[in-house]
Amino acid sequence: MATPRHSARGSAAPVKARSEIIAARNIRIAERERVRREALARQAAERVAAEAAEAAAQAARKAEEEAREARRVEQARLDAAAATEREEALLAIRRAGRKKKKRKGH
Repeated sequence: MATPRHSARGSAAPVKARSEIIAARNIRIAERERVRREALARQAAERVAAEAAEAAAQAARKAEEEAREARRVEQARLDAAAATEREEALLAIRRAGRKKKKRKGH
């Protein structure tokens, strides 16, 4: 009569211990993976935030440059208007001088 090498009772404890070791290892692996995923997500969020901050800074620089350009254009317009006004005043003075000469000449 052949006898089994291990009784059912004797092999249950090592199988259970092995299962617990495997479960503990799987928990550690899952925890490391969770930490890794969180770190990657955090890095991605930081990268997105940095890119958004850079885009905002570029937009601010562009807006400031456009405002400076608008001020330059407005100043050029005011300068041109002042020059035109001065020119018209000089022409009016010349015309008045010519009219005065014509009256004296008659």
